[in-house]
Amino acid sequence: MNFSFFQSLFQRPADRVIASQDRSGYVRERAIREWATHQEPIAVRFLIDRLGDWVPQVRAAAWGTLKHYMTPEYYPQFLERLYWIDRLCGKGNADSIRYGEELLAFVLSFAFSPEIEQHLKEHDLRNWKCYVKHSIHGLLKTDRSLLATVRKDSSPTIRSATIQILDELPEDLRETILINMICDPAQPIRIRALYYTVKHLDREGYEQKIHRMVTDISPGVREAARFYIHEKITDWRGYYREHLDHNRLTENLKTSRRQTLGCLGGFTEFAVDADLPLLEQIVQLENDKAKMMILEAIYRLNPARGIELARKFVMNYFCQCCFRILSQHSTPEALAFARNLTGSQSSRLRIIGLRLLGKMGGWVIATDLLLATTDADDNVREKALALLDQWMCKFSASCWIKPSAEETRRVVESVKLVRQRNVAIPADTIKTILFFFGVREDNLSANTETEA
Repeated sequence: MNFSFFQSLFQRPADRVIASQDRSGYVRERAIREWATHQEPIAVRFLIDRLGDWVPQVRAAAWGTLKHYMTPEYYPQFLERLYWIDRLCGKGNADSIRYGEELLAFVLSFAFSPEIEQHLKEHDLRNWKCYVKHSIHGLLKTDRSLLATVRKDSSPTIRSATIQILDELPEDLRETILINMICDPAQPIRIRALYYTVKHLDREGYEQKIHRMVTDISPGVREAARFYIHEKITDWRGYYREHLDHNRLTENLKTSRRQTLGCLGGFTEFAVDADLPLLEQIVQLENDKAKMMILEAIYRLNPARGIELARKFVMNYFCQCCFRILSQHSTPEALAFARNLTGSQSSRLRIIGLRLLGKMGGWVIATDLLLATTDADDNVREKALALLDQWMCKFSASCWIKPSAEETRRVVESVKLVRQRNVAIPADTIKTILFFFGVREDNLSANTETEA
């Protein structure tokens, strides 16, 4: 192959792209050097990839060529590959790490702007995360525009980056950011704000911030906050009851919902039998989150009353708390209650009953789920089929528990009824259910023909 023919292989950009990923190191190196004389934006991507090449000569050639592109003209292309530049810093060889660090310094040498943020986010969100991560100890402390953007970001991971530079910010700005983090919707950010506050308890007013987090809506944050001031407060039940103000609870749930729910949650954690009248009064509030907290506390203190309230509330709310309480007691009474719901006239109640049966589990619910596939309402049928699939996945490993003869008979009768009504249920599903109950498909068909 003569030189002119070999040179012609790299004339088109597509040829250089393909050659830069060739198996031969000589071809990759030659293609990379061609990018120096034929500069194009697409080259940046492939040159950065070759900085991690396993051949030292290819890495050196890629770095030498890439230096020609480190200008404002090609800056957007470097932003597009920022995540992969960050990956270079962990490559393990000294060349790649050095190249990655110099490229990161080049990217962060430009002042932040909304255009940079948009460019980072529209290509790959990982680029934006890497940009914030590497700007924490540099640009984030000096650029107020970047700091404001990070504080308003939708990602908790991004917003929590500001906790690392709080000590280097002016006091008024630091206090504002810390208060916002204590009230942040994301629990991980609030717990990080708690740990920061604990480290600086010698500062004025920081102990009051701990008291604010003692009434956090998250049980984990409340528990951690209580640990750091447990020597000063011993009667937590009295503390929460004092701050609860149950006479204005409805109003407080509207004006300061999260803190009121946090205080209510803390009170339920330490409630005793003497608090049952107050709990039964609060459980009537029209707030689903409050109902769930109070119902859990009532069930802990008085299981019978908790089950009674759960049966009452489950018909009006799709409350996971009610399902959990009722499914923990798979008694004949609980089974009868769920079956009564599946037989009601309201399709919504029938779906609730099916969900409750699905939570109870066991061999006994197979018949009920099969019969529900013949329901006149499409939503009920779809829910029954979905729960039937879940039941098969859940109980396929329970083959050591044998169903009773009565349960097997009821399933066989249900299968016959389903087939008579021509329900659109997969044949494999019916075959699998019968197999679980020890009934063979051909025996069932023979019995059906005999009866006919």
